[in-house]
Amino acid sequence: TGLPIYKAAETAKIQRIWVFLIAAKQPEAEEAVEQALLQSRHNQRAEETQYEPSVPKKDFLEFVNDENSDLTLIFGLGKTSAKRIADNRPYTSLEDMQKKLGSKAPLKKWLKAYQQNDNLK
Repeated sequence: TGLPIYKAAETAKIQRIWVFLIAAKQPEAEEAVEQALLQSRHNQRAEETQYEPSVPKKDFLEFVNDENSDLTLIFGLGKTSAKRIADNRPYTSLEDMQKKLGSKAPLKKWLKAYQQNDNLK
């Protein structure tokens, strides 16, 4: 039955369930389900850690909106990107910034680099 999969997803508080049919004996199938549950928890923790800013987004937005800020001090942000950011000011939110710069702009990478540079805060 799908009950063990449902229970595992419920325990992990997963909102979406991908079901894989496993042609194996029950102990091997249970092991596969357990591994999937552990991997799911690991991925969720990694995602939360990676994208949770330790510096308020407001500080980052104030920095990029400030005409006196040297945007190239943010690691990974070159002169071309800095000019594009400056040309599209002001930004009201990170979503607004992403929209104005395009989906390919590595905004999360720049935010993380800003957070790690104590000289910019």
